[in-house]
Amino acid sequence: SSRPRMAWFLKIELVQKGVSQQVIDSTIDASSIADLARARTLYARKQLPREKAIRLLTSRGFSWDIIKQVLST
Repeated sequence: SSRPRMAWFLKIELVQKGVSQQVIDSTIDASSIADLARARTLYARKQLPREKAIRLLTSRGFSWDIIKQVLST
């Protein structure tokens, strides 16, 4: 799906869909910088109140540390 998610969440989803681990590892950047960018993109696109934004980001697998950084900007 095209919804922004944390890298580890994407990896789980791809494994469940039968994608090989080698392909997953070679295509997904698991860095926290990439995760932060995905979270910021989602937050900017949705323009939700703080509480709803926290629920949305949490449901997409983003860590509390990343959510705090996104909301502080």
